[in-house]
Amino acid sequence: MSQLGLAATASKALPLLPNRQRSPAGTTFPSSALPRPSNRRKSHTRSLRDGGNEVSDAKKHSQSVRQGLAGIIDIPSDAVSEVDISHGPKDPRGPTDSYQMNGIINETHNGRHASGSMVVEFCAALGGKTPIHSILVANNGMAATKFMRSVRTWANDTFGSEKAIHLIAMATPEDMRINAEHIRLADQFVEVPGGTNNNNYANVQLIVEIAERVGVSAVWPGWGHASENPELPDALTAKGIVFLGPPATSMNALGDKVGSALIAQAAGVPTLAWSGSHVEVPLECCLDAIPEEMYRKACVTTTEEAVASCQVVGYPAMIKASWGGGGKGIRKVHNDDEVRALFKQVQGEVPGSPIFIMRLASQSRHLEVQLLCDQYGNVAALHSRDCSVQRRHQKIIEEGPVTVAPRETVKALEQAARRLAKAVGYVGAATVEYLYSMETGEYYFLELNPRLQVEHPVTEWIAEVNLPAAQVAVGMGIPLWQIPEIRRFYGMDYGGGYDIWRKTAALAAPFNFDEVDSLWPKGHCVAVRITSEDPDDGFKPTGGKVKEISFKSKPNVWAYFSVKSGGGIHEFADSQFGHVFAYGLSRPAAITNMSLALKEIQIRGEIHSNVDYTVDLLNASDFRENKIHTGWLDTRIAMRVQAERPPWYISVVGGALYKTVTTNAATVSEYVSYLTKGQIPPKHISLVNSTVNLNIEGSKYTIETVRTGHGRYKLRMNDSTVEANVQSLCDGGLLMQLDGNSHVIYAEEEAGGTRLQINGKTCLLQNDHDPSKLLAETPCKLLRFLVADGAHVGADVPYAEVEVMKMCMPLLSPASGVIHCMMSEGQALQAGDLIARLDLDDPSAVKRAEPFDGMFPLMDLPVAASSQVHKRYAASLNAARMVLAGYEHNINEVVQDLVCCLDNPELPFLQWDELMSVLATRLPRNLKSELEDKYKEYKLNFYHGKNKDFPSKLLRDIVEENLAYGSEKEKATNERLVEPLMNLLKSYEGGRESHAHFVVKSLFEEYLTVEELFSDGIQSDVIETLRHQHSKDLQKVVDIVLSHQGVRNKAKLVTALMEKLVYPNPGAYRDLLVRFSSLNHKRYYKLALKASELLEQTKLSELCSSIARSLSDLGMHKGEMTIKDSMEDLVSAPLPVEDALISLFDYSDPTVQQKVIVTYISRLYQPHLVKDSIQMKFKESGAIVFWEFSEGHVDTRNGQGAILGGKRWGAMVVLRSLESASTAIMAALKDSVQYNNSEVNTMHIVLLNAETESNISGTSDDQAQHRIFLQKK
Repeated sequence: MSQLGLAATASKALPLLPNRQRSPAGTTFPSSALPRPSNRRKSHTRSLRDGGNEVSDAKKHSQSVRQGLAGIIDIPSDAVSEVDISHGPKDPRGPTDSYQMNGIINETHNGRHASGSMVVEFCAALGGKTPIHSILVANNGMAATKFMRSVRTWANDTFGSEKAIHLIAMATPEDMRINAEHIRLADQFVEVPGGTNNNNYANVQLIVEIAERVGVSAVWPGWGHASENPELPDALTAKGIVFLGPPATSMNALGDKVGSALIAQAAGVPTLAWSGSHVEVPLECCLDAIPEEMYRKACVTTTEEAVASCQVVGYPAMIKASWGGGGKGIRKVHNDDEVRALFKQVQGEVPGSPIFIMRLASQSRHLEVQLLCDQYGNVAALHSRDCSVQRRHQKIIEEGPVTVAPRETVKALEQAARRLAKAVGYVGAATVEYLYSMETGEYYFLELNPRLQVEHPVTEWIAEVNLPAAQVAVGMGIPLWQIPEIRRFYGMDYGGGYDIWRKTAALAAPFNFDEVDSLWPKGHCVAVRITSEDPDDGFKPTGGKVKEISFKSKPNVWAYFSVKSGGGIHEFADSQFGHVFAYGLSRPAAITNMSLALKEIQIRGEIHSNVDYTVDLLNASDFRENKIHTGWLDTRIAMRVQAERPPWYISVVGGALYKTVTTNAATVSEYVSYLTKGQIPPKHISLVNSTVNLNIEGSKYTIETVRTGHGRYKLRMNDSTVEANVQSLCDGGLLMQLDGNSHVIYAEEEAGGTRLQINGKTCLLQNDHDPSKLLAETPCKLLRFLVADGAHVGADVPYAEVEVMKMCMPLLSPASGVIHCMMSEGQALQAGDLIARLDLDDPSAVKRAEPFDGMFPLMDLPVAASSQVHKRYAASLNAARMVLAGYEHNINEVVQDLVCCLDNPELPFLQWDELMSVLATRLPRNLKSELEDKYKEYKLNFYHGKNKDFPSKLLRDIVEENLAYGSEKEKATNERLVEPLMNLLKSYEGGRESHAHFVVKSLFEEYLTVEELFSDGIQSDVIETLRHQHSKDLQKVVDIVLSHQGVRNKAKLVTALMEKLVYPNPGAYRDLLVRFSSLNHKRYYKLALKASELLEQTKLSELCSSIARSLSDLGMHKGEMTIKDSMEDLVSAPLPVEDALISLFDYSDPTVQQKVIVTYISRLYQPHLVKDSIQMKFKESGAIVFWEFSEGHVDTRNGQGAILGGKRWGAMVVLRSLESASTAIMAALKDSVQYNNSEVNTMHIVLLNAETESNISGTSDDQAQHRIFLQKK
């Protein structure tokens, strides 16, 4: 153990703590800081990397920080030298000009809070040296968010307060702008310069300055940025601040990919062929400094050296930056040309980093071991992980524990990793990565990451160890065997959560980590990184605003995100902004849980994400069967295996509706804007009919959309039609109903078109492609052009390089031609910016979308239609009202269905049942009981055919009688409650006909309310008046104008209603008909003419009623002379009463009927009729009438008007059906001989039936009389 730098003598212990226990090897674990061996290696690699001075030796690094807070915390004086309870250097909050500090420094940070003393107690009790009260989180994004959440949880479990450890965040202007999550979680934040990370999170000098001035106890570097820069731990140690990571010596030794490969090679751990395979480093050098000459031999510094090394190593090979990670600074090459093209990209992504070449191990798995090491040489291997699903060498899916290799091999990986860490005296968290061959079972050392990794929560789940909290505990100087979670991991006594730390401190005994074995995990954990990348465009990073992130954790699934709804991802951020974890008792169970969880995630905004693409990966057979390898995902990408898309017809309908709704909203907004400004708006608003062209995956769809109501549409394409409903959601999305199913749609406009997300699946409505314009598709920085201005470039050839989210990406020319650069190198670009123009070699060769000539599949209605009469009635009435609002419907279908429902005797009963189902529980008990009793009796009779009338009057009397009782307040309340019932009962008081009148009148009133506004005035004047009337709600003006635009369809609807429902009784609509006839614009002339005809028919109906009443009264109350005089008045009346008399031919009273027929014949044949010659008799088939008249002309010479000419006989046969026509006519001819001894010269045939009777009042004179004249000479 002494070789690992442990002190051989025990130091003085705190009096209030139990005596320190000895390890199995007999080594004492003192609480004081232990100096590193003086022969620890110095950093000889730094001069190669940045030309700086060598880092101070390890002895300087290992000095303890001792700055007591006398008088603040009561600590025995003799313990001060053992436990350093300082927060950092003196003068913690001096002034600064380089940054601004925000937030409130709470009592925990100053050590005055009770939890501060508990932190000291915790540290001392578990054998630590330096209590940590405050931590500067020198990172952002996912790293900072995860660390803060983990520390909060640990602090709450350990100290009873999540705020026991004060957390200070660094915040760039970009982080502030997007409302970064880590800023919200922190107790305090410090503003730092923006831009690339060398200005902030990777700036060692800035980090140290902030840590010193704010007065923190420790700095946590996270991953990326400055986490692997050995200058940071040295600089912090020099200031007395704890670095929560390895010392610079270990970081130099193993954190450097070149150095770690050399050390692993020296230690006998298998490595792949690489540019340093020929370098032999003595094992003893691993404990000190790798000679710079040997280090240089393992690296390549020029493109030609890289080419030569690749030729030795063999293709395919990897060009790797020693300081790279997360997919940055690494490229796969297959030949010399690719090396020459990509070497500069690797150098540019990680500036200053040493570069090396390594053979690519195809068809291999990426396995890794999580390590945790303390300051006393103890190393714990916390299970394994499998990170083989990678895209461009960036992990996408991680899982643990390893299941592809035998457990014996996994244990061998863990022990090899422990040996590497112990060989260099590593302290903190680390990950050792291997490549594993599934065919041979062999493994090769890849690298050691001297930091916590993104995927560490996988280990946390299966090992039940809070790794950020363990880092803090190690930073305090607490040995691993004292940490409760580590004891639980190894199955030791007094292990568990941090809440039992007092019991662990008092009773736990040390153990030898080389001699114990951990318990194998009981389940499996799968993790998925959520990135802002576009899987359809080569996984290009995207940035911008995030409108919504919605995720619901479950017992077996949880996630964390670095941004929230309303935030965003800026151009300098990492593309990963979320991490989702799923647990299961087995690997398949964990995968299923993850797949379900990802399908429920909602991510909307300007960014793209890999969520739906990853769902497909999880469901791929290769992944589920565990047959993947590190190149598996890149192979799928190369084969253009895309994420599952929505069915084409859903994409088309959803896209058409989105475009229509968006266009309509913009049109309304523009129209209202005109009104707001007092300007004259356009005469027409295109809100009902529109044509949408969509370009989806190479096909062009042309769809005609017709708006049939609020949120209701018909879509026509190539002689096929579908119906869909759509509603706007409060979060900006659309809820579409199609074919009986609901679909949630979100859309985002971007440079290439409109990105739709339908039920979590993505499709792109592409803009018309113009290959001559080379546009930036996402915010980026133009690094350099790869071809000269004016040069010729081929199709799919890189013409420029851009930096997107810290990644160097090539831009490919979409076609061949001559390029003309429009931007300067180094310029920042926004999405849609023109980078260059391309003079195409052959413009005709550009591939364009092909018109789609197919049809929509057969689909049901958006919502299943009910066959019940009252539901059909409500739907048809609503359709009629939508027509009056300006929308389109089939007028004939609407009117026919409405008339049919109104004539159905079951309608009022069903309407009553529906209202009572809503109000029954709220009605007074007596009223409810009485209504139900009477109603049930009538309803039973109705369904047994005994009575078809709805008892409206009876039910209304019951309601009114019950409302008469109670206080005034109760009456008012009950009246409001039963108002819907009373409205229904009143509408049916005159039966179904009365209800029909009520409905039709309401529809006519809706029409006239709008159209009377435009009848006499100029439209612009009308709109100006409306603007003043509705100044507080200009949407009403839009609704009125939209209604007026549908005046043609509205006129058709009103005319159809007149023909079907008004003609039988036009008198009931007199007032409305007068208003219709008064509409004087040419657009109303047909409707006004129809109303005028109905008014005339109204007069005829009134005349009929007057005649019938007069004749009836005469027969009942007056003498024969009076009857004769009245009939003579009708015969000589100047008014055209013929039609009125005809309509009374079938009058129910036979006496009145006889008088009517006699009067009609007298009027028709005057003055030719022979006086008192009319004879009439009734038969089963009808009536037969005979009369004598003179044939000739009137002689007026003597002043008496005598008739000159011969005598003739006329006859009339009144029939009730055509079936009896021939019999009745023959009988009339026969009777004429018996009565008159003469043949009939003229015969009138009158046909009366139900159809004729109902149509008489609504037909013209020619149609009404139905006369046939037979004249025999």
